[in-house]
Amino acid sequence: MENLIDKNELITIDDNDTADDTFDKNDVILIKLNYLLKEYPQDDIIQACNWYGNGGYNAKNDNGFDTIEYVIRNGNDVFTSIYMTGKQLFKLIKSKQKDKSLNYLIDSCFIDPNISKSLKKIFNEYIQKYGYPYLLEDNIPHPQYEEFIVECIMVYLIDEVRKWNFKTKQDLKDGYELPIDPKFITLYNMLKPELIAIVMEVENKQILDKFDKLEIIQVLEYGPMDKGTEEPINNYNDKFFTILQRSLMLYITNHINGRYKEQYQLTKQKPVFNEGSEQYRVYRISNSLMGIAYDKLLLNSTATEFSYERRMCNVPYCINEFEKEQQYKRCILHRPGGEKEDEAKSYDNQRNYQSSKK
Repeated sequence: MENLIDKNELITIDDNDTADDTFDKNDVILIKLNYLLKEYPQDDIIQACNWYGNGGYNAKNDNGFDTIEYVIRNGNDVFTSIYMTGKQLFKLIKSKQKDKSLNYLIDSCFIDPNISKSLKKIFNEYIQKYGYPYLLEDNIPHPQYEEFIVECIMVYLIDEVRKWNFKTKQDLKDGYELPIDPKFITLYNMLKPELIAIVMEVENKQILDKFDKLEIIQVLEYGPMDKGTEEPINNYNDKFFTILQRSLMLYITNHINGRYKEQYQLTKQKPVFNEGSEQYRVYRISNSLMGIAYDKLLLNSTATEFSYERRMCNVPYCINEFEKEQQYKRCILHRPGGEKEDEAKSYDNQRNYQSSKK
């Protein structure tokens, strides 16, 4: 097996590296990390650990795993690991069938022997490279293999739709007359049934705003544009932007406060004594890698294109997000000297030509 975690490379709160308060702003303390030992010979972790039981398995009882406590993890890196796994999984489930619902695609892939084998391989590789994604405690339930697969896919889809939503509103604000990107429509239609279902099921007011259920459902059902329309943006407006944004957040908050809510908890209520400063510090602490990923996803969803920290690339159809710096309005790929500089120049030339004709 390749890319196994090296214990010697892991940093914990007991290491000298943290003695001088050198935590990055995105660092999170993971309570426990279960990781595979280098000598572990089994590639099929699911089968080896008998994960199919009602209670799943406990990695602490398996000789192939070891546990290290209070490990420093970078939140952005953890989110990216889940996001990229979800992207890989989504591409896989979409590879065999087209124009099917998300639930249908996922369910059919679990029963397809060839695709199911690939799903397990991706899961195995994640644990080998990053560690077990959930907290393992006897009194805390944790998701099973199939649920991990679905969670990764949902993290990917939600973040993609979130970025397209912000990107489209930003283009409107900048005065670009562009048709809705087909990728936005395809991904949105994948999520739409899930978003509408959550709005209908949730009884308590989990998000404080003035929208009622009927209005939310009507806007979500209508979507950003009519299917097959090639006209410039005409159905996308501020109300749809806000309702889609709040619906994505509703899905996230409802999910992380469900059956496995202890898995997703992040807290700042655990003081840690810092040896270097000889003072107590309060750092962000998470129960699981997946909890860190969902926390980052929720924070991403509350940001706007007016954020002083982040913005979307202003080249049409590019949804790369970047830390706002100086006066840059484009991602590093579309800046001068970037890998896609020619693409940006071509767009500028086209826009200047169209402006001169008006």
